[in-house]
Amino acid sequence: MHKPARGVGGAAQVQQEASRIRLGLPTAPKGARVTFREVAKDFLAWSKTNKRSWRRDALSLRHLTRYIGDTVLSEITPSDVDRYREARRSDKTPKGGPPF
Repeated sequence: MHKPARGVGGAAQVQQEASRIRLGLPTAPKGARVTFREVAKDFLAWSKTNKRSWRRDALSLRHLTRYIGDTVLSEITPSDVDRYREARRSDKTPKGGPPF
């Protein structure tokens, strides 16, 4: 079985970080405990200047932030996402129907 060369993951991370910088996407210092709320705020600023559909992003982020806003990104689990989805299914619109 072939083992990947040492340092390959590091090079991929550097390339990914360079791509984020080129695109104007936010980056965080290594080891930073960044919350979903912080990333959502940065993403929405980027979205407003780069996407025509930024209003949809704003709506989605508003709902997501209500549930997982202050959670550190590295600590968001599939269970958190499942709880969010279940909570959204039980939400009602002003007209009394489901939100989707």
